[in-house]
Amino acid sequence: TLYADSDTLSGSVPSEGIRIASFPFHVGRRPGGHEQPAAAPVALLIDDHRPYRLSRLHFSILRAGDGYAIGDLLSTLGTEVNGEYLGETFAKARTPLVRGQNRVVAGGIDSPYVFRVVVG
Repeated sequence: TLYADSDTLSGSVPSEGIRIASFPFHVGRRPGGHEQPAAAPVALLIDDHRPYRLSRLHFSILRAGDGYAIGDLLSTLGTEVNGEYLGETFAKARTPLVRGQNRVVAGGIDSPYVFRVVVG
């Protein structure tokens, strides 16, 4: 289940969270008026304003064997998952989620886009 863990996301993610049943589950920025949509369908579109912190396809929640993972291949500013950095400019593009609570920050250091992913 994906929850907002910051005030910035409270209008984008319902308080009861989003129970993810279909994978991959893509999260990204709503395209601006002149931009093309992301290369893949984005399940959770978030409003962001210039200078953008989020990419149009920022991160994905994936099925990984008998567990789950976060993947970030395309974002410019990266995604932090439980203290580990992923993204275009980082060494890793994917990391497993742990059972229980996971902290996911999209958009670089001090980003207001903080999520909590709970794996049961």
